[in-house]
Amino acid sequence: MSDRAQNIIIAILVAAIILLIWWALADAHDAPSGWNYPLKCCSGADCRPVDCRDFTLDGHGELEYRPIHRSFSRSQISESPDGLCHACYTARGEPLCAFVQTAIY
Repeated sequence: MSDRAQNIIIAILVAAIILLIWWALADAHDAPSGWNYPLKCCSGADCRPVDCRDFTLDGHGELEYRPIHRSFSRSQISESPDGLCHACYTARGEPLCAFVQTAIY
């Protein structure tokens, strides 16, 4: 095989790998039901579907997410486009935003 043919194959493989990585990162912003988590509160893989029963309103108007023992302020809470609950938080457990059913808040 010539050097030119090898270079073309390598370029195609590199392009395919870049596309796969891009697709994987782009998909990380999508809820399983298909809507996109907004970039303002999800920086990759911070958002995930969660059980709505894990949220409780605390006495200060914030929504506590019990599994990480953290609360989301009113400004971090939005109505969920798919009617399910989703929590977005960093690997350190810092709350970013939550999408919940209207009845919860």
